Formats: sequence, structure tokens, C-alpha cells
Amino acid sequence: MALLLKKTISSLALVNTNAAAAAGLLTWTVIDAVRGQVSVSGSCVGSIVGLVAVTPACGFIQPGWALLFGIIPVLIIYFIVLYEHHMKFDDTLDVAVVHGCGGIIGAFMTGLFAELSNNPAGADGAFYGHPIQLWYQIAGILTAIGFASACTAGILLPLKYTIGIRLSAEEELRGLDWIAHGEKWELHEKPHRGTTTTVITTNRNELPPYSNRTSSRSRLNNKRRNIVRWKTDISRSKFNANQENNPTV
Repeated sequence: MALLLKKTISSLALVNTNAAAAAGLLTWTVIDAVRGQVSVSGSCVGSIVGLVAVTPACGFIQPGWALLFGIIPVLIIYFIVLYEHHMKFDDTLDVAVVHGCGGIIGAFMTGLFAELSNNPAGADGAFYGHPIQLWYQIAGILTAIGFASACTAGILLPLKYTIGIRLSAEEELRGLDWIAHGEKWELHEKPHRGTTTTVITTNRNELPPYSNRTSSRSRLNNKRRNIVRWKTDISRSKFNANQENNPTV
């Protein structure tokens, strides 16, 4: 009997996981299509949001609710990512938004849709006559946020004031492919074609500047000095592209 119950819960978790991922992918793709910019990377992010959100609930909810675990978090996170540039933090690859917010939303929704009948080790959620479960979920969310924040600060703060955790503006513009790995992307004259080149050399002066690290103040000054140059390069690139697309006779 116990083995049958474990198999049933495992099957339920498998179905819910895939249902939420599929719903998240479709939801993100539909929003992209409405905005006129469908992309494979965006669709992949939608499925990841669904996977993250349903993780705390996959063994406790019905498959029908799993679809909502893919739809609702994507609707929220899509627009957070869209307007993230207005926020005063640097979230590379949208990791904090996709995984952090996705997990928070999923844990909160678990307190609403969980059913004891699906898993005897769980509890009913607020929609099934057990509203206290929602408060348990909120307490767990706040505990996880506090724990993650403390551990992250304990790792990043010492690094910030020793070796640094940010690249200079010049290094960001040149790209981490070249700075960290000795590779760079070379564009050909034909559009939409390019190659990656790996640079191997025995001359230390020709190697990528792995050790080119500056203080936080110097990096900030470099960023301010180079921002005008960066905007100028973009303007020149746009001008050259217009000239190629509309050649004068």
C-alpha cells in the first residue's frame, strides 16, 4: 500500500511538473506574439518559470491547478522582466526575478490549492477549508528570503571589498567572452553571419586582461567616462547600417 501511494504521488508530481512547464511556455509565447517579438529564449524562460513555481506544489495539487501555476507566475514575471531596467539592481540573466519571484509565487499559491487527499503527508490549502496553511506558506517564504539574503550577503560583501564583484565599464563593453575566455565574436560583412575566434598566444601582453581589476571608485569613473563613447559607437553603428540598407546613387 505504501509503495502504491509513493508511485501515485510520483506520477502526480510528474504530470503537474510537465503541465506547469507547458502552460508557462505557451503563456510566455502568446504574450510575446501579442507584442510582436516571439523568441525561443523567451519561451524557454516561460517554461522555467512554470517549473520553478510548481516545484513546492507538484505533489500536493491536482493537475488542473498545475496549469495555473504556469500561467499566473508567467503573467507576473513577464512584466517584471519587461520593466526591470527601471529598478535599481543588476539581475544578470534575470535569475533573481525568474527563480526568486517564481518560487515565492509558487509557494504562496501552494497555500491556496494544496489538497490533503492528493498527499496524506500534506495539508489542505485555503481554498479547501484550511486557511492557516496560507500563513504557514507566508512564514516559510519570509524565512527562505531571510536565509538566502544573509548567506548571499555573507559571500558577496567580502568579495566586493577584496577582489571586487563587478567588471569595469570597458570590460563590459568588450564582453566576457574575450575578457574571461579569450574568445571574441567576429562579424562578417554579410549580415547574420559570424564566427567565434579563440585566441591562443604565448605573449602575456596579448592575453585578455584577466588581472585588469580596479577599485569600485575607479570602475565607476571609467563607466562615466565611457558612457558617452558607448552611445557614440551605437549611433555610428546605426548610421552605418542605414547607409548600407539605403545606399545613395
